[in-house]
Amino acid sequence: MHTDGVVEAIDDVSGAVEENVHDEEDLLEELARVRRDRVAGVPLQEALGRAGRPRALVLMGGIVDHLTLASARLRHALVTALVGEGESVTSIATHFEVTHQRISSILRRGRD
Repeated sequence: MHTDGVVEAIDDVSGAVEENVHDEEDLLEELARVRRDRVAGVPLQEALGRAGRPRALVLMGGIVDHLTLASARLRHALVTALVGEGESVTSIATHFEVTHQRISSILRRGRD
């Protein structure tokens, strides 16, 4: 069976979004908890917890990281497939609304 890089990258983005749904629900709960504590006059250090980075920041970082990595892979797969189908770098750049240098960079580095 033929492996399609675009399909694999779409699956990666879908997986990242699904993973983020859970993390976003956790983030909403954490933000609501910290907000309740602040409104109730709880000191910020206590509301955030003293161990490690604040949980809200950890969750937000993970959400951003999942989408950043998956979108880079999708962008690379799309550009590579379009070049493989005969599209020019300039044409792809126009379609993606970026410079041709950006498209060349995506192709050269394999990710962005």
